[in-house]
Amino acid sequence: MSSYSINLYSLSDATTNISNILTAQTNGAQWDDNQWSRPTLTVNTGATATHVTVNDTDSGSAADTLDDDSTNQVLTAPLTIGSTTYATGTELQNEYEVTLVDADTGIFYRVVAISVREYSRWGNYTDNIIGFTFEGDVPDEGVTLSYPGSYNRWGRWVPDYNNNYDADYQSMVPCFTKGTLIDTAQGPRAVETLKVGDLVVTADHGVAPLRWIGSRRLQADLLNTAPQMLPIRITKGALGPDIPAQDLLVSPQHRMLVRSRIAERMAGTHEVLVAAKHLLSLPGVEIDRNVTEVTYLHLVFDQHEIIFAQGAATESLYTGEQALKAISSEARQEIWALFPSLLTDPEAPKPARQIFAGKLGRKLAFRHLKNNKALVAAPEKRRFH
Repeated sequence: MSSYSINLYSLSDATTNISNILTAQTNGAQWDDNQWSRPTLTVNTGATATHVTVNDTDSGSAADTLDDDSTNQVLTAPLTIGSTTYATGTELQNEYEVTLVDADTGIFYRVVAISVREYSRWGNYTDNIIGFTFEGDVPDEGVTLSYPGSYNRWGRWVPDYNNNYDADYQSMVPCFTKGTLIDTAQGPRAVETLKVGDLVVTADHGVAPLRWIGSRRLQADLLNTAPQMLPIRITKGALGPDIPAQDLLVSPQHRMLVRSRIAERMAGTHEVLVAAKHLLSLPGVEIDRNVTEVTYLHLVFDQHEIIFAQGAATESLYTGEQALKAISSEARQEIWALFPSLLTDPEAPKPARQIFAGKLGRKLAFRHLKNNKALVAAPEKRRFH
């Protein structure tokens, strides 16, 4: 059992420009639904957070974090929020998370909606959001936070795709490491040996020609100061039977394909993409802290593709406007020269699969762990759609 504390703000401690946006839905989808209106949240001047202690009897690493859909996280003392008091033993949950930005400073903040589970006399329950906290830094009172995005060249507000912010751009590089075997028309080949024009096996479009390859070498001094850029090792069989077929080393933000009934229940589609770092709760997925330097390589096709690395389905580089901020200015110029429509089309490119960002990705991993289910259902690891 773990015990940890959070500083909980009541709903009345915040001012938002969209009524009830903190509480409208317990999955947080209202932020995405209203993203084009650029929703904002301001912690009111004089707001005082309540110090709350939680006992967590979840197993393993799940006991170190406040999660959703867990009945094992309970108050250690009565909690009064507003005019309501919740008894010792009341279940407390991290209902959803959303990342907002202070547009004046460019600093990102992670807002966490906190709920209590309330039971009826018949044993039914509802999860009611009662307040919010912050994961990491807390903004100053009176600072307005807004949904991340930017104005494009037409003056149109463009939200960041799927609110996919957990760190600075440079920690969001989605790519492979040297030595990774990529399935090609000639069989598996080390990613660093591939050249523009080589035909790579895709899940949706047969074999597709590589249009661009980029690389970035990270040495020990950078990895020491930015450990969030260390690669993640997905060990053999961690995602499903022989998936991957050998250990796979990818950047934290690199997305792996999950194909399961759990994904279908959560997303309405049986295949989704989840960043490797959001799978860290699973056995066999871990940050490789023994790496002293790493070379990351990016593969670009005519469109976002599902390809195969060490036998596991994963993504090529997604070329959305915000995603390209993860690579150098020179690399962006090269990609824009190849795909000028990225500069003229106000709509973001379509991802190969629905992307589960942040909380959804971690929740998906937790549900697979809880139900002892593989992320890629066997034995049909290459049957798609």
